[in-house]
Amino acid sequence: MTTVTMPMSGVAPGKIRVPRLPAGLVARDRLLERLAVPGVRAVLVSAPAGFGKTVVVLDWLRREGAPVAWLSLDPLDNEPSRFCAHLAASLEGLDGAEARGPGKTAAKRAAEQIRRMADAPAGSLPPELLEALAEVGDGAVLVLDDVHEISAPPVTALLQALVEEVEEGPRLVLVTRHDPPIPLGRLRVAGQLVELRESDLRFNGSEAETLFETLLPGVVDRETAGQLERRTEGWVAGLRMAAIALDTAEDPRAMAEAFTGSHRYVVDYLLEEAVGHQPETIQRFLMETSILPRFTAEACQAVTQDPGARGLLEQVERANLFLVALGEDRQWFRYHHLFAELLRFRLMRLRPGALDSLHERASRWFEASGDLHQAIEHAAAVSHPKRLVEMLDVHGFSILSRSELASLGRWLQNVRDPLDWPLPGFLLLLGWFRVLTERAPDLDPLLAATAAALEATQGEDLARTGPDHRIGVQILRAFAARFAGRLDDSLQIGEGALAEAAPDDADSRGKLLYNQARVHSTLGDMGLAAELLERSLEENLRSGTFYLVLTGLGQLGWVLAEREGVSGALDSLMSTVAFAESRDLARLPAFSTVLYQLGRVHLLADDLDAAEEALDRAAALATAGGMPEGRVHALVTLARVRAAQRRFKEARTVLSEADAVARGHNAVLWDTTMDLERARLAFFRHVAGEGPAIAPPGAPAPAEDWTVVVEARAHLHLQHALRNPGEGPGAADLAHRLWAESEPRGRGVATTVALVARAALAEDGRWDHLSQGLEMASLRGYVRPLLDLGEPIRELLRASLSRRLSPPARAHALLLLDRFDTWDSLAAEGRAHPATTGSMSLPGLPEPLTDRELNVLEHLCRGGSNKAIARS
Repeated sequence: MTTVTMPMSGVAPGKIRVPRLPAGLVARDRLLERLAVPGVRAVLVSAPAGFGKTVVVLDWLRREGAPVAWLSLDPLDNEPSRFCAHLAASLEGLDGAEARGPGKTAAKRAAEQIRRMADAPAGSLPPELLEALAEVGDGAVLVLDDVHEISAPPVTALLQALVEEVEEGPRLVLVTRHDPPIPLGRLRVAGQLVELRESDLRFNGSEAETLFETLLPGVVDRETAGQLERRTEGWVAGLRMAAIALDTAEDPRAMAEAFTGSHRYVVDYLLEEAVGHQPETIQRFLMETSILPRFTAEACQAVTQDPGARGLLEQVERANLFLVALGEDRQWFRYHHLFAELLRFRLMRLRPGALDSLHERASRWFEASGDLHQAIEHAAAVSHPKRLVEMLDVHGFSILSRSELASLGRWLQNVRDPLDWPLPGFLLLLGWFRVLTERAPDLDPLLAATAAALEATQGEDLARTGPDHRIGVQILRAFAARFAGRLDDSLQIGEGALAEAAPDDADSRGKLLYNQARVHSTLGDMGLAAELLERSLEENLRSGTFYLVLTGLGQLGWVLAEREGVSGALDSLMSTVAFAESRDLARLPAFSTVLYQLGRVHLLADDLDAAEEALDRAAALATAGGMPEGRVHALVTLARVRAAQRRFKEARTVLSEADAVARGHNAVLWDTTMDLERARLAFFRHVAGEGPAIAPPGAPAPAEDWTVVVEARAHLHLQHALRNPGEGPGAADLAHRLWAESEPRGRGVATTVALVARAALAEDGRWDHLSQGLEMASLRGYVRPLLDLGEPIRELLRASLSRRLSPPARAHALLLLDRFDTWDSLAAEGRAHPATTGSMSLPGLPEPLTDRELNVLEHLCRGGSNKAIARS
């Protein structure tokens, strides 16, 4: 048996092959002329099943002679990574067409960009993709068949972007049973959209007559053809099935007379007449192979267990029984969709007991062929979940490692009592799915079931999987404890598991070290977090656990921002972006963590536009990949950006969305809480005169254990206290504690804020504290945290200009004052937030500083030598 080996994310060959035109083609010039209108950017062919949508498009493409990228969609394409993999593969096929010049390489570049977007675009398509598609040119055509199969928001968002944003490039053809959930009004108004609908696609009398004469020369007279056209209402599939039935009818006119009602009521009759008169072997073959979305002769033989399957397939094709050849090599086929649905209905009615065995055999064939997605899909269709559970036990972690939680969740729904299955791998997979989607579930029953399953595992199975599963239980427990906020438990479990893990078990050690790093990051210990993250990266790179490599590199970027500053963090994160793109990893949901941390670092530097772009992309990618926690974090930080831009209404909307997602998915925020974020936003709205005053959050108690969440409470309490001097004494103590807790932990942002707050709240050592805080902020590039301290700090900065400050401190004071003044002037004029990159104006200077002057000033602030400045 010939098989095709494909990875989990591989491409199913039949999906990207252009179908062949069927026999008995009726030329429909009236439709082809409409499709050939020049200047059209998109074509929508929308009608119910059986109206010849695909055939019309194929005939038009044949006449056009244009290079074609074809993608036949199915329900599995609601997984964004799978959709993008197939869309990219179809675009690459344009290189083999007649496109000349840059089009050959442009198609491959477009495919690469699509792969990088695998979890849907964030707001818009990347310029590189638009440029590559423009180079491909409008001489090519991209056809998406069966668009009605797509419902997942990330994939529909990508479709919408392709429709709305691609102004130059391949013409887009959407073939669907109903209109896609994307707006087409702009193209329609601009005259760049051609639409063919049910009323257009119905055969008229002359077309029906031509069809019967082509398929059954001399059998059907004009009157009978007209009668059939009226009875079927021009429904193409009904007419073709009628032709098959008439071929064996003793009295064609009498059979035509038997038709009553519209096509909705003659379907069953036509199917009985079209299929029921076929030999028994053909009837059985049609019904049994109807469960296959696409198939080869080998697949048919495996499912039907008939050694003569290839010959039967050839007979079906000769009989014009709605078989569609996928590609010129005639290796892959599918049935007309409506015909397949009718055959499956007939199979369920006549042989319901055969379905399970057929799906199970199909599952095994696709598994052997390497198409694991389709194999699991067939396993999920079996009424008893044994096959599905066994497949997930073996292959589930391959799916989980790619963050394909949407498909995994859909399949797991078919297992009613999952804890009754004593398969450790499956139970561990279920535990991870619950942790990642529910965040802090009660895992005790599941862990007990896993332990019992391990105890029952014996012999070779125990030797093969026992050690891995035992350490896997400990890893799961450590992660679950962290998600539940039991940080000490998580550390203790993790330390014990690390002691048990073999030195060469990079997979387990990488996961455990990453989890330990995240716990210490939550506890605020940046030094230990950095050390553990670097160790975890070595192990995860060695094991190829790239989703933890990406999240680890993202976390490390923020640690660098805290310990060293914005510049080093941005260098690290942009290197991570380049690494991810070079390894084709930027499409994984875990990449959203990198984008999220990139947005946070840009916000530190008050580069609000860059922060907004990165956070928008992070939220979209996390949403697409089924990572609610990542989405919540991105949205919360995006609300902070909106507040900094004084777009408070939008900030409230974004924060409300984050709150809804957090509640719906039990998502946990690690360095703040939703209550704190609502209080933060209300505070800034009040300062801007857009909301009432609110009571400050409770200050941390002296004996309270210190975490990053406690730090956030202290920070917000100080913001309130600075605007209310009556709270000075207690606030001064809190500022001192914030500094004392943050400085030894390497928490640079909090240390800077604490020093400046101490300068504002205390008389003794005021200027020393301010100078230290401004120097740290200058050297590390912290801008927004000090701006957020508000008007009291501006007054302090103005007073500081008459004092002796170090050059870095004075330069940063001037920069902050300039930002304050710019905000005020723009707010008074009702204008949007200012751009935060490029030149900067300073009080008392005749003109703004240039980028070069700013660069020199930065080097001076960092203590750079003249030689180093000259080289910069």
